[in-house]
Amino acid sequence: MPKTYITAVDNLAATGINFANLQVYDLFCAEVENDEVIENYLTMNWNLDYSGSNTTTQYLYYQNVDDGFWTMFSMFDTGGPVSGDLYTKQLYVADFLPGRYKLRVRAIASDAPDSVIETLNPISIGKGMRNYILLE
Repeated sequence: MPKTYITAVDNLAATGINFANLQVYDLFCAEVENDEVIENYLTMNWNLDYSGSNTTTQYLYYQNVDDGFWTMFSMFDTGGPVSGDLYTKQLYVADFLPGRYKLRVRAIASDAPDSVIETLNPISIGKGMRNYILLE
């Protein structure tokens, strides 16, 4: 058997072993819930739980379903711990092409695994184009 050495240190903390819980949940668009046509602003709401005491950074993204690329439009820091805190952010969409979009929130903290949530169904932005048959 190989030799085994043990070092004993008084008041040693278990740094890196204890992890905090971080969870983003209940992401929804207020205008979709109210069955409104979204033309100027989109209001997204979500909740965050974080049991640690470090800073969490939340990144907000949107994606046009047709192009498949996520675009970050906002980020902000929050101190911990938080429990069920509701966050709200508005996204200016008047310049967006009409179409179907998805939203994503990603939260990170140094002592917890990342947490990501996305809207399950695409959100229609703009009135879009309707197909008509012109009879002359």
